[in-house]
Amino acid sequence: MRKIILTIISLAVISVTAGAAKSPKWAKSGRSAVCRIVAYDAEGNETGSTTGFLLGANGEGISEYDIFSNASSAVAIDMYGQSHDIMYVTGASRIYNVAKFRIAPFKGMNGLTAAAEQASADETVYIMSYSDEKKYTPSAHSLAAISKMSGEYAYYTLGGGIDTTCACSPLMNSAGQVIGIVQEAYGNDTCNYAVDIRYASSLAISSALTLNGDDYRSMTFPKALPDNEDQALVYLYMNQGGDRAKYEKLLESFIRQYPDSPDGYLRKGSYLICSGDSTKYPEGRAQMDKAVQIAQDKGDALYQYASLIYSTLTSVPAVRMEGWTLDEALGKVNEAISKDSLPSYIQLQGNILYAQEKYQEALRSYQSLNRSSSASPDSYYYTSVVKDRLQFDADEIIATLDSAVNFYGRPYTSKVAPFILERATTKENLGRHREAVLDLNEYEQIIGTASLTSEFYYFREQIEIQAKMYEQALKDIERAVYLTPDDLGLNLEQASLLLRVGMTDQALPILQQLTRENPEDADCQRLLAVCMMRSDMKDEAREHLQKARDLGDGLAEELLQSLDK
Repeated sequence: MRKIILTIISLAVISVTAGAAKSPKWAKSGRSAVCRIVAYDAEGNETGSTTGFLLGANGEGISEYDIFSNASSAVAIDMYGQSHDIMYVTGASRIYNVAKFRIAPFKGMNGLTAAAEQASADETVYIMSYSDEKKYTPSAHSLAAISKMSGEYAYYTLGGGIDTTCACSPLMNSAGQVIGIVQEAYGNDTCNYAVDIRYASSLAISSALTLNGDDYRSMTFPKALPDNEDQALVYLYMNQGGDRAKYEKLLESFIRQYPDSPDGYLRKGSYLICSGDSTKYPEGRAQMDKAVQIAQDKGDALYQYASLIYSTLTSVPAVRMEGWTLDEALGKVNEAISKDSLPSYIQLQGNILYAQEKYQEALRSYQSLNRSSSASPDSYYYTSVVKDRLQFDADEIIATLDSAVNFYGRPYTSKVAPFILERATTKENLGRHREAVLDLNEYEQIIGTASLTSEFYYFREQIEIQAKMYEQALKDIERAVYLTPDDLGLNLEQASLLLRVGMTDQALPILQQLTRENPEDADCQRLLAVCMMRSDMKDEAREHLQKARDLGDGLAEELLQSLDK
């Protein structure tokens, strides 16, 4: 009887062992999703290799963080030896050494399915390592423990000893679904561990700020842009002033990631045309044409195209290429207006017509805005500029600028300040000096003295002199010198104004100091001589006039002759 029992037990053991050794039905098809990841540096030297696997049908894959951290490029090699370029990392966790990547989908690509639920403690699980052998059987394991990581996700401890060759391999359940990614063994580990595939799948670049986090900032491998288009555009904006080569790659990534968005083509086209490299102009133009072709909002794409042509033709230096003309810009903005007559479109139309010196037509564009609910300070300002070109009455020009200034009403805000400054300049050009000073006083009050420069105070001082407002002019030039004390021209202007208003005693020490500091400046020598002549210091004056004459000052000789009479 004992012998029979032992025989039965032995048969049972053989049966379990045979069952464990038998390859699951899904292994044959599933193993084609497991690949070898090989990484390279910028010079093309291999930096490391590991295992990875594909999930789903869109080319998404899972591997370790470390393989990408210092790499410039990488490939995924499938079980048939075919190499597929890894385009970029789409999610990463340095703490758990997990990364998601993306390859371009290819014919016959097979991706594994991620389990939606956590595995049970009593399940038999399988590690499906990378293998190019014809016959392959995943290794079966028990789940020794399941703990929690990062909230709802599981961290699996595997029974059955340690396997150092299976890092980054998929951990499968009996249904052939991925439940985890096997972790690399470290130090004194006596078993293998796996991170929940749901955690790995959840990794994503959700915003521009995500890419500035530690997980991504320290990684040299190309990263995907945020999976939200608006956030991807924010990230492009944040990086547009940085390294040119890096920014061009970001533009290419955006187009690859959002091929149906005109924004990528518009931005790349604008970038290439504004690069200053004429060899890139044709490609830039092709990108702009592509944007118009695919855009759902044709009007906006045409407007941006016209804006680019206009801005690059009116900039210094201007972009020159065949067919790149203001006529083309006008044609595109007119087409945009035919689809939707937005205020920005009409204003651009006016600007282009103004640049073409078609002032009467430009005036009609601006005035059409002024008569509509889309009137703005800008539209009134541009109207005033055109009226000036068409030699309208001065009062009418200023009245138009008044409309720009008063658009928001009082109390004035910083939005109005540029229009007040423009009105002051216009009044100055028309000889209305005192009115111009009043506008500049208003401008100063809005902006605040702390934000104004010496150039402003010098500008106002010059107008105040024309208005014979000498007391204010003296205060302004004094303020200008205070803000830029080392500017010789401002110091000489202050001394000259003091002489002009008869304040010789105040001018003398200033000019003496300037001459000591700038002995080879003819203006200093001549003005000091004039100051000394007025102070009845003829001998000293003659000495400085002779010095000024020797330095090439034409006025000094006339002053010497008057001194000798």
